Amino acid sequence: MTDQRAIETAIEEFIKAYNAGDIHGVLSYYAPDLIKVRNGAPPESKAEIEQRLVALFSKFLSRVEVTNDEIVVSGDFAFTRGSFRVSVTPRAGGETQEIDRRYLEVWRRESGRWLVARTMDNVP
Repeated sequence: MTDQRAIETAIEEFIKAYNAGDIHGVLSYYAPDLIKVRNGAPPESKAEIEQRLVALFSKFLSRVEVTNDEIVVSGDFAFTRGSFRVSVTPRAGGETQEIDRRYLEVWRRESGRWLVARTMDNVP
């Protein structure tokens, strides 16, 4: 399997975990030293992302759709660029809200696995 295909597979598995509300599955694709910069929010660590997603998954059914526009691999580092849409529906009932973002991620190979080390998103 090529490195690009390995990253594509990791993204596909991340999406499945996220859409299933599997917090441990989601976190398994993030490096221990992850830094995430979300549009309009302060940078988050992996532990802070875990807290936010646990709260989100407990109150909402959440789904993500991802479009990869570019994957570039160089040695043990890679970057991915694209867009995503998150749909959240309150578990207690109510209207679904959708959030559209562009993203840029830096991936790092660790012990043979590709993990997201840095990620940021913003409004298209």
